[in-house]
Amino acid sequence: MPIHVDYALTYSQLPDLCIADCSAPGSIDDVVAYWREELGFTVNRKLALRYLQDQGAWERDELAAENDETLAERILWLACGDFREWVETNGNSGSDVFFLT
Repeated sequence: MPIHVDYALTYSQLPDLCIADCSAPGSIDDVVAYWREELGFTVNRKLALRYLQDQGAWERDELAAENDETLAERILWLACGDFREWVETNGNSGSDVFFLT
């Protein structure tokens, strides 16, 4: 089933292997693109743009020029990093939520 993030993504929505792969060190653009496609992962464009801009790593004009797939890959990568950190801190119990706010 495709995953669309309109506002929030929970830890339990993603396979553990996806979280591990998409939060690994080094250049993982190809892996993130694979998982985006495999999961049918999409995001609300407006919220993704706002969220990514607030991260301070991308300029507004740069983000506005990106296609929806690239925005989804950036959100997936950030969410997996957050989830990996959460698991390392709290163990693999319960769930964590990644919000596009």
